[in-house]
Amino acid sequence: MPRTAGAAGSWLTDTQEQPRADALSGSRIRRRARFYRVYLLSAAPLCPLLLLALAAAVSGSSSTGTAATPERGWPGRAAATQTVLDWLSGPNPGLPEGRLLQWSGARSIETPATENAETTGNAALSVEIDAFVVVDGAGNRFTAEVQVAVDGQNRSRVLSGPSLTPLPVLDPDAFRGAGPWPGHAGPATETVSAAVRAWAAAYTSGDPAALRLTVGDLDRGHTYLPLTGLATATTIVGPSAALDPVTTVVRVDLNLDWATAAPPTQEPVADSPDTLRPPVTFDVLVTGADTAAPRVVAWGGPGTGPTLVPYGNAVPADTTPAQPTEVVTWEPPAASHGPAG
Repeated sequence: MPRTAGAAGSWLTDTQEQPRADALSGSRIRRRARFYRVYLLSAAPLCPLLLLALAAAVSGSSSTGTAATPERGWPGRAAATQTVLDWLSGPNPGLPEGRLLQWSGARSIETPATENAETTGNAALSVEIDAFVVVDGAGNRFTAEVQVAVDGQNRSRVLSGPSLTPLPVLDPDAFRGAGPWPGHAGPATETVSAAVRAWAAAYTSGDPAALRLTVGDLDRGHTYLPLTGLATATTIVGPSAALDPVTTVVRVDLNLDWATAAPPTQEPVADSPDTLRPPVTFDVLVTGADTAAPRVVAWGGPGTGPTLVPYGNAVPADTTPAQPTEVVTWEPPAASHGPAG
């Protein structure tokens, strides 16, 4: 009936929901419900199996890590190191003026099992070889190896050693022509050298404001950390290489005389390569190399020059404004004059 029918039949035709073309049929709803039931019933018994597999994987990785820890820790290293130190510092050292440079690693070797291993308790023994790099007074380097026995409780005892094997030395002619960075390197220009010397003077001055001014950083939130406690510093400008028409990297050596050093007992000799202290070496990044006023904007260890970023040495500055100090003035009270008695 049309909606304009009488009031008696309006409640039959005034429906809130009517069939639509995109409505799901009852059969499709039943098939979807059946799929969900099958999925849930299948997943329920698999959950405990997945939990058991996860627990087994975790316990297996833990046991593997525990078993490998003693081998990675090399429990015989301490005993081997003590042996090498005693060998170098004894009354009759095994190497004239010898010094220990580093522990260079260890390796384990197989131990042949004996017939009475079970009765003597040596079944859990393992043997490792610890290697060290030592140097003599003339600068020659050697590999020294020590054989150490380790039991199941990581107790160690030195069996033999050390040995002494010379290490190869690179021919000086092989690196004489090598530059500090890949590519062509040549002498720095006069303006670049002047900029590097200005940076070196500010870097060794102990004044962060002077160093920031030399770098030319306009960010108020940046400051720079100079070297402090120096008496004098000598700057040696080395080779340079152009990264682009306006950017250059320069190798710099600084001979530092610390103010805390003991005063010399005799008159100092004029500075020369033989009398200067061993230098510290930097790579510095110079911008504006094609102008009359270049400046150093970053610095780092030797070899880092091409990777330096302008203002990469900046650290956050304390920008909290200082609180003004309140000045309190005291004035003597005015003299009171009473009536004349």
